[in-house]
Amino acid sequence: AQEAVPPEIYIRFNNNVPMSHNHRVRFPEDGAGSGGRTPSSGEASKCTTDRLVDAVQSTVVVALGYAAVHVAVKAALRTMLGKQRWDTVGKLQTEMVQKIVLMINSVLCGYAGSKAIFGSSFRNDPITPYPAWAHDAIAAFSGHTLYDMGVLMLAPQKQSPAIYVHHLAGYIAGLISMTCRKGTYFSTAIMFTELSLLPVSVMSVMDRLGVSKARPLYKNTFLIRVIMWLVTRTFAVPFILVRGLDFTRRMIKLQRASGESSNGNRAASGEPTIRECLATLKARLPTAVSGGVVCDYSLFMVLNVVWTIQLLQRFLKQNKKVARIVT
Repeated sequence: AQEAVPPEIYIRFNNNVPMSHNHRVRFPEDGAGSGGRTPSSGEASKCTTDRLVDAVQSTVVVALGYAAVHVAVKAALRTMLGKQRWDTVGKLQTEMVQKIVLMINSVLCGYAGSKAIFGSSFRNDPITPYPAWAHDAIAAFSGHTLYDMGVLMLAPQKQSPAIYVHHLAGYIAGLISMTCRKGTYFSTAIMFTELSLLPVSVMSVMDRLGVSKARPLYKNTFLIRVIMWLVTRTFAVPFILVRGLDFTRRMIKLQRASGESSNGNRAASGEPTIRECLATLKARLPTAVSGGVVCDYSLFMVLNVVWTIQLLQRFLKQNKKVARIVT
Protein backbone atom coordinates (compact mmCIF):
# COMPACT_ATOMS: atom_id res chain seq x y z
CA ALA A 1 0.00 0.00 0.00
CA GLN A 2 1.16 3.53 -0.75
CA GLU A 3 2.35 5.42 2.31
CA ALA A 4 0.51 8.59 3.27
CA VAL A 5 2.53 11.73 2.65
CA PRO A 6 2.30 14.35 5.41
CA PRO A 7 1.42 17.60 3.60
CA GLU A 8 4.02 19.67 5.44
CA ILE A 9 6.88 17.53 4.16
CA TYR A 10 5.52 16.57 0.75
CA ILE A 11 8.54 15.90 -1.42
CA ARG A 12 9.08 17.86 -4.62
CA PHE A 13 12.52 18.14 -6.21
CA ASN A 14 12.42 21.82 -7.20
CA ASN A 15 12.97 25.26 -5.68
CA ASN A 16 9.33 26.35 -5.57
CA VAL A 17 8.24 24.32 -2.56
CA PRO A 18 7.21 26.33 0.52
CA MET A 19 9.50 25.41 3.41
CA SER A 20 6.77 25.16 6.02
CA HIS A 21 9.25 23.82 8.59
CA ASN A 22 11.52 26.87 8.43
CA HIS A 23 11.71 28.72 11.69
CA ARG A 24 11.92 32.45 12.39
CA VAL A 25 13.82 33.65 9.30
CA ARG A 26 12.26 32.52 6.02
CA PHE A 27 13.12 32.80 2.35
CA PRO A 28 10.72 34.96 0.30
CA GLU A 29 8.93 31.93 -1.19
CA ASP A 30 8.34 30.29 2.23
CA GLY A 31 4.68 30.06 3.06
CA ALA A 32 3.67 31.32 -0.37
CA GLY A 33 2.00 28.05 -1.30
CA SER A 34 2.75 25.80 -4.25
CA GLY A 35 3.06 28.86 -6.47
CA GLY A 36 5.97 30.31 -4.53
CA ARG A 37 8.92 31.80 -6.36
CA THR A 38 12.65 31.26 -6.30
CA PRO A 39 14.38 34.12 -4.45
CA SER A 40 16.84 36.35 -6.25
CA SER A 41 20.51 36.11 -5.34
CA GLY A 42 20.25 39.36 -3.38
CA GLU A 43 17.21 38.16 -1.43
CA ALA A 44 18.83 34.80 -0.71
CA SER A 45 22.04 36.48 0.44
CA LYS A 46 20.15 38.82 2.78
CA CYS A 47 18.13 35.91 4.17
CA THR A 48 21.30 33.89 4.76
CA THR A 49 22.82 36.84 6.62
CA ASP A 50 19.63 37.26 8.68
CA ARG A 51 19.67 33.57 9.56
CA LEU A 52 23.32 33.74 10.62
CA VAL A 53 22.61 36.76 12.82
CA ASP A 54 19.60 34.95 14.31
CA ALA A 55 21.78 31.88 14.98
CA VAL A 56 24.48 33.90 16.73
CA GLN A 57 21.91 35.78 18.82
CA SER A 58 20.15 32.55 19.81
CA THR A 59 23.35 30.83 20.89
CA VAL A 60 24.58 33.86 22.87
CA VAL A 61 21.26 34.04 24.74
CA VAL A 62 21.53 30.33 25.58
CA ALA A 63 25.16 30.75 26.69
CA LEU A 64 24.14 33.55 29.04
CA GLY A 65 21.33 31.33 30.34
CA TYR A 66 23.79 28.52 31.10
CA ALA A 67 26.07 31.06 32.80
CA ALA A 68 23.16 32.03 35.06
CA VAL A 69 22.54 28.35 35.82
CA HIS A 70 26.26 28.00 36.62
CA VAL A 71 26.04 30.79 39.20
CA ALA A 72 22.89 29.28 40.73
CA VAL A 73 24.39 25.77 40.93
CA LYS A 74 27.56 27.11 42.53
CA ALA A 75 25.56 28.92 45.22
CA ALA A 76 23.41 25.84 45.84
CA LEU A 77 26.43 23.55 46.19
CA ARG A 78 28.12 25.89 48.63
CA THR A 79 24.96 25.89 50.77
CA MET A 80 24.47 22.12 50.58
CA LEU A 81 28.09 21.14 51.27
CA GLY A 82 28.87 23.85 53.80
CA LYS A 83 31.66 26.38 53.51
CA GLN A 84 34.35 24.12 55.03
CA ARG A 85 33.80 21.18 52.67
CA TRP A 86 33.26 23.49 49.71
CA ASP A 87 36.61 25.14 50.39
CA THR A 88 38.32 21.73 50.36
CA VAL A 89 37.31 21.34 46.72
CA GLY A 90 39.55 24.36 46.06
CA LYS A 91 40.47 25.09 42.47
CA LEU A 92 38.20 22.30 41.24
CA GLN A 93 35.02 24.16 42.25
CA THR A 94 34.46 25.63 38.79
CA GLU A 95 35.05 22.29 37.09
CA MET A 96 32.59 20.53 39.39
CA VAL A 97 29.88 23.10 38.70
CA GLN A 98 30.67 22.86 35.00
CA LYS A 99 30.04 19.09 35.07
CA ILE A 100 26.65 19.57 36.72
CA VAL A 101 25.65 22.09 34.05
CA LEU A 102 26.88 19.57 31.48
CA MET A 103 24.40 17.03 32.90
CA ILE A 104 21.55 19.41 32.15
CA ASN A 105 22.78 19.90 28.59
CA SER A 106 23.22 16.14 28.15
CA VAL A 107 19.59 15.47 29.09
CA LEU A 108 18.30 18.18 26.74
CA CYS A 109 20.50 16.98 23.87
CA GLY A 110 19.59 13.35 24.50
CA TYR A 111 15.90 14.22 24.28
CA ALA A 112 16.39 16.16 21.04
CA GLY A 113 18.46 13.33 19.53
CA SER A 114 15.83 10.75 20.50
CA LYS A 115 13.12 12.89 18.92
CA ALA A 116 15.10 13.14 15.67
CA ILE A 117 15.81 9.40 15.50
CA PHE A 118 12.52 7.96 16.69
CA GLY A 119 10.06 10.82 16.11
CA SER A 120 8.12 11.68 12.97
CA SER A 121 9.80 14.97 11.99
CA PHE A 122 12.30 13.42 9.57
CA ARG A 123 10.70 10.04 8.91
CA ASN A 124 9.86 10.82 5.28
CA ASP A 125 12.61 13.35 4.60
CA PRO A 126 15.90 13.82 6.50
CA ILE A 127 16.88 16.79 4.31
CA THR A 128 14.14 19.40 3.98
CA PRO A 129 12.27 19.69 7.33
CA TYR A 130 13.48 22.28 9.80
CA PRO A 131 11.18 21.99 12.84
CA ALA A 132 11.14 24.76 15.43
CA TRP A 133 12.26 22.30 18.11
CA ALA A 134 15.34 21.41 16.02
CA HIS A 135 16.30 25.08 15.73
CA ASP A 136 16.02 25.46 19.50
CA ALA A 137 17.91 22.21 20.15
CA ILE A 138 20.85 23.20 17.93
CA ALA A 139 20.87 26.66 19.53
CA ALA A 140 20.92 25.05 22.99
CA PHE A 141 23.78 22.72 22.07
CA SER A 142 25.82 25.49 20.42
CA GLY A 143 25.05 27.90 23.26
CA HIS A 144 26.33 25.37 25.79
CA THR A 145 29.49 25.00 23.70
CA LEU A 146 29.95 28.77 23.87
CA TYR A 147 29.38 28.77 27.64
CA ASP A 148 31.81 25.88 28.10
CA MET A 149 34.55 27.69 26.20
CA GLY A 150 34.07 30.70 28.46
CA VAL A 151 34.30 28.57 31.60
CA LEU A 152 37.47 26.87 30.34
CA MET A 153 39.09 30.22 29.64
CA LEU A 154 38.31 31.46 33.15
CA ALA A 155 39.22 28.21 34.91
CA PRO A 156 42.51 28.23 36.89
CA GLN A 157 43.65 24.96 35.30
CA LYS A 158 45.53 25.23 32.02
CA GLN A 159 43.60 23.67 29.13
CA SER A 160 44.89 21.91 26.04
CA PRO A 161 44.50 23.97 22.82
CA ALA A 162 42.80 20.91 21.30
CA ILE A 163 39.75 21.39 23.51
CA TYR A 164 39.26 24.93 22.18
CA VAL A 165 39.63 23.72 18.59
CA HIS A 166 37.05 21.00 19.30
CA HIS A 167 34.60 23.47 20.85
CA LEU A 168 35.08 26.09 18.16
CA ALA A 169 34.53 23.51 15.40
CA GLY A 170 31.34 22.34 17.11
CA TYR A 171 30.07 25.89 17.46
CA ILE A 172 30.76 26.72 13.81
CA ALA A 173 29.00 23.51 12.75
CA GLY A 174 25.96 24.60 14.75
CA LEU A 175 25.92 28.01 13.07
CA ILE A 176 26.18 26.38 9.62
CA SER A 177 23.30 24.05 10.44
CA MET A 178 21.09 26.91 11.69
CA THR A 179 21.93 28.97 8.60
CA CYS A 180 21.69 26.34 5.83
CA ARG A 181 18.74 24.52 7.43
CA LYS A 182 19.22 21.40 5.35
CA GLY A 183 19.93 17.87 6.56
CA THR A 184 18.82 18.86 10.04
CA TYR A 185 18.24 15.20 10.92
CA PHE A 186 22.00 14.58 10.98
CA SER A 187 22.62 17.69 13.09
CA THR A 188 20.05 16.78 15.74
CA ALA A 189 20.25 12.97 15.78
CA ILE A 190 23.94 13.05 16.76
CA MET A 191 22.95 14.90 19.94
CA PHE A 192 21.71 11.55 21.26
CA THR A 193 25.36 10.68 21.96
CA GLU A 194 25.53 13.42 24.60
CA LEU A 195 23.66 11.09 26.98
CA SER A 196 26.93 9.19 27.42
CA LEU A 197 28.31 12.20 29.32
CA LEU A 198 25.79 11.86 32.16
CA PRO A 199 27.63 9.12 34.11
CA VAL A 200 30.96 10.70 33.10
CA SER A 201 29.89 13.92 34.79
CA VAL A 202 28.58 12.07 37.85
CA MET A 203 31.91 10.27 38.27
CA SER A 204 33.77 13.55 37.85
CA VAL A 205 31.71 15.16 40.62
CA MET A 206 32.35 12.14 42.88
CA ASP A 207 36.08 12.48 42.21
CA ARG A 208 35.96 16.16 43.18
CA LEU A 209 34.16 15.26 46.41
CA GLY A 210 36.74 12.61 47.25
CA VAL A 211 34.53 9.54 46.86
CA SER A 212 36.68 6.41 47.00
CA LYS A 213 36.96 4.38 43.79
CA ALA A 214 36.62 1.24 45.91
CA ARG A 215 33.09 2.11 47.01
CA PRO A 216 30.24 0.13 45.38
CA LEU A 217 28.55 3.42 44.39
CA TYR A 218 31.57 4.44 42.33
CA LYS A 219 31.98 0.99 40.76
CA ASN A 220 28.29 0.75 39.84
CA THR A 221 28.40 4.22 38.32
CA PHE A 222 31.39 3.14 36.26
CA LEU A 223 29.46 0.09 35.04
CA ILE A 224 26.53 2.32 34.04
CA ARG A 225 28.99 4.58 32.25
CA VAL A 226 30.34 1.68 30.18
CA ILE A 227 26.84 0.45 29.28
CA MET A 228 25.59 3.93 28.36
CA TRP A 229 28.72 4.60 26.33
CA LEU A 230 28.25 1.43 24.29
CA VAL A 231 24.55 2.13 23.72
CA THR A 232 24.65 5.88 23.06
CA ARG A 233 28.01 6.16 21.29
CA THR A 234 29.65 3.00 19.99
CA PHE A 235 26.49 1.47 18.54
CA ALA A 236 24.35 4.60 18.23
CA VAL A 237 26.40 6.50 15.63
CA PRO A 238 26.25 3.76 12.94
CA PHE A 239 22.55 3.29 13.77
CA ILE A 240 21.91 7.02 13.28
CA LEU A 241 23.50 6.85 9.82
CA VAL A 242 21.53 3.73 8.86
CA ARG A 243 18.36 5.41 10.09
CA GLY A 244 19.16 8.47 7.96
CA LEU A 245 19.58 6.27 4.89
CA ASP A 246 16.27 4.57 5.66
CA PHE A 247 14.53 7.96 5.89
CA THR A 248 16.11 8.89 2.55
CA ARG A 249 14.87 5.63 1.04
CA ARG A 250 11.33 6.43 2.20
CA MET A 251 11.64 9.94 0.75
CA ILE A 252 12.67 8.58 -2.67
CA LYS A 253 9.83 6.04 -2.62
CA LEU A 254 7.30 8.78 -1.89
CA GLN A 255 8.74 10.91 -4.67
CA ARG A 256 8.49 7.96 -7.05
CA ALA A 257 4.94 7.26 -5.95
CA SER A 258 4.02 10.80 -6.98
CA GLY A 259 5.62 10.18 -10.39
CA GLU A 260 8.26 12.88 -10.06
CA SER A 261 12.01 12.97 -10.40
CA SER A 262 14.68 15.55 -9.81
CA ASN A 263 14.86 16.43 -13.52
CA GLY A 264 11.09 16.52 -14.13
CA ASN A 265 10.94 13.19 -15.97
CA ARG A 266 8.99 10.16 -14.93
CA ALA A 267 10.61 8.70 -11.82
CA ALA A 268 12.13 5.22 -11.87
CA SER A 269 10.39 2.37 -10.11
CA GLY A 270 11.65 -0.23 -7.67
CA GLU A 271 13.33 -0.14 -4.29
CA PRO A 272 15.94 2.63 -3.94
CA THR A 273 19.48 1.33 -3.53
CA ILE A 274 22.01 2.52 -0.97
CA ARG A 275 23.99 4.16 -3.78
CA GLU A 276 20.86 6.03 -4.86
CA CYS A 277 20.22 7.21 -1.31
CA LEU A 278 23.78 8.45 -0.94
CA ALA A 279 23.63 10.18 -4.33
CA THR A 280 20.38 11.90 -3.36
CA LEU A 281 21.86 13.14 -0.09
CA LYS A 282 24.96 14.42 -1.89
CA ALA A 283 22.91 16.17 -4.57
CA ARG A 284 20.41 17.86 -2.27
CA LEU A 285 22.55 18.82 0.70
CA PRO A 286 24.63 22.03 0.57
CA THR A 287 28.35 21.28 0.22
CA ALA A 288 29.10 22.70 3.67
CA VAL A 289 26.51 20.40 5.23
CA SER A 290 27.32 17.21 3.30
CA GLY A 291 31.05 17.73 3.82
CA GLY A 292 30.50 18.37 7.50
CA VAL A 293 28.36 15.24 7.91
CA VAL A 294 30.94 13.03 6.21
CA CYS A 295 33.92 14.47 8.10
CA ASP A 296 32.23 14.72 11.51
CA TYR A 297 30.61 11.29 11.46
CA SER A 298 33.72 9.57 10.07
CA LEU A 299 36.00 11.17 12.65
CA PHE A 300 33.48 10.56 15.41
CA MET A 301 33.21 6.83 14.63
CA VAL A 302 36.99 6.42 14.54
CA LEU A 303 37.42 8.28 17.83
CA ASN A 304 34.56 6.31 19.38
CA VAL A 305 36.38 3.05 18.64
CA VAL A 306 39.55 4.40 20.29
CA TRP A 307 37.66 5.83 23.27
CA THR A 308 35.66 2.62 23.70
CA ILE A 309 38.82 0.51 23.85
CA GLN A 310 40.38 2.91 26.38
CA LEU A 311 37.21 2.93 28.49
CA LEU A 312 36.94 -0.85 28.56
CA GLN A 313 40.62 -1.20 29.46
CA ARG A 314 40.21 1.23 32.35
CA PHE A 315 37.03 -0.50 33.51
CA LEU A 316 38.61 -3.97 33.48
CA LYS A 317 41.68 -2.62 35.28
CA GLN A 318 39.52 -1.32 38.14
CA ASN A 319 37.23 -4.37 38.21
CA LYS A 320 39.43 -7.42 38.56
CA LYS A 321 36.52 -9.87 38.97
CA VAL A 322 34.96 -8.81 35.68
CA ALA A 323 38.37 -8.93 34.00
CA ARG A 324 38.88 -12.56 35.14
CA ILE A 325 35.45 -13.54 33.77
CA VAL A 326 36.14 -11.86 30.41
CA THR A 327 39.61 -13.34 30.04
